Amino acid sequence: MTNGNANPSPPVELAALTDVGRRRGDNQDAYALLAELGVALVADGMGGHARGDLASALAISAAARELLDSAPRHGHQPAPASMRLTAAVASANRTILSSASKMPGTEGMGTTLLAVLFEAGRLHVAHVGDSRLYRLRDTTLERLTTDQTVGELLAGRRGQGGSSPFANVLTQALGCETDVAPEQYELGCSSGDLYLLCSDGLHGMLDDEGIRLTLLNFGANLGQAARELVRLANERGGLDNITVVLARPITPTDADHGDRAG
Repeated sequence: MTNGNANPSPPVELAALTDVGRRRGDNQDAYALLAELGVALVADGMGGHARGDLASALAISAAARELLDSAPRHGHQPAPASMRLTAAVASANRTILSSASKMPGTEGMGTTLLAVLFEAGRLHVAHVGDSRLYRLRDTTLERLTTDQTVGELLAGRRGQGGSSPFANVLTQALGCETDVAPEQYELGCSSGDLYLLCSDGLHGMLDDEGIRLTLLNFGANLGQAARELVRLANERGGLDNITVVLARPITPTDADHGDRAG
């Protein structure tokens, strides 16, 4: 997708790959790259729910359209990035709910949504569900999002982490409630940073150390790194759809190391 009014110098280099995996009959993941706006989106339709593939596609389309419509234009002062992301998530949620109310067989469809926007050496993040954002800085991999799952909730309570049979159940997703409250962060970018957005088809198959080593070994070529991550997830079982988006800021400023907000 392109926007003729956007800055002609993209603030970020992007690459992506999605794969059905080895156990699923269809791919309920979706993504969009809007490099000229510094935007990347990943959605994972809720498995076991009606038309998770439609939910993720609708979420990506609605969020991308909102971000395109609110993009900086000559003579127009755009809203702050955090507000643009909030509006994009809300638009995606409304679109899913509206479609489910009109289309037989789609009641209860839902999806995760992870949206990032690079702007002026900063990274703005909005997150609903359990798709993840990682950052590789130097040789250190850090997960920047918190899974909105029962397991993650229990992990914050002493002695209960990992003990629930409902550990992977989402505590929030698009398409489930009229109002949705995305977790939002603002982070500083540093020269050489590499960011990974992924669905649980990747992080459920490949642990953080496997991800870190793959990015270190292949990260000079984002397309190759994406292919290798998908290959490894499939090699380890490919139990779910796998979506990988890699992002490298092109002209970041020095990071503010006390940089998380939201």
